[in-house]
Amino acid sequence: MIHLKISEQTENAAAQYERECVPEGAVMIYGTSDFAALAESSSLPVVNRSLADCRMEELLFFYPRLVRPCKPSTLIVGGFLNEYFNHTSVAEIMFLLNRILAYARTDMPGIRLKIVDFDPSVEFNSIAFEWSRFKRYRRELNEELERYCAAHPDTELLRFETSPHFFANADDCGDYDKVNASLFTENGRYLNHEGMDCFRAFLSDCLAQEGGK
Repeated sequence: MIHLKISEQTENAAAQYERECVPEGAVMIYGTSDFAALAESSSLPVVNRSLADCRMEELLFFYPRLVRPCKPSTLIVGGFLNEYFNHTSVAEIMFLLNRILAYARTDMPGIRLKIVDFDPSVEFNSIAFEWSRFKRYRRELNEELERYCAAHPDTELLRFETSPHFFANADDCGDYDKVNASLFTENGRYLNHEGMDCFRAFLSDCLAQEGGK
């Protein structure tokens, strides 16, 4: 396992979250990087407890402080791009994610759980070997997430790959290789401002579908 080192910036962000009053039964986003960058919006009625530059290991560490006291009715977990760049194995990701979700089931019986699949990125489009390794990692993780959700009826997988918000052409939807590159920062790794708007719309749609059930 990776040795856990909590930065002062991350600790300060967690402490700020703890000072905020959150009503029980809220919808909570708990993730890394792009998730932490989601600004509050009237179109996205959720509580965001995400931490930038963190991985599943940090999210597990902070769970007792940031998730359990809030008693959310729905927990959305995601943000796996940092795992790839920190050489975390897919098996380690699934172990840590399973712990987070198991704690949530125990602490909040009946909670609705949602996992957002591997973050889209176009950074390695022009680098054949790296892009190939990246795609294999992404495919393996998404397959594991699919298996997990199939085995746990209380958990839903939300798919970047099949969301029209991230594709310029409707016919491209479902193919990570054809994701809209204009939605990313100059280095191609993270969503830019326009991409974050699409991310917000993506999550809003998912929550709206839940409300209609």
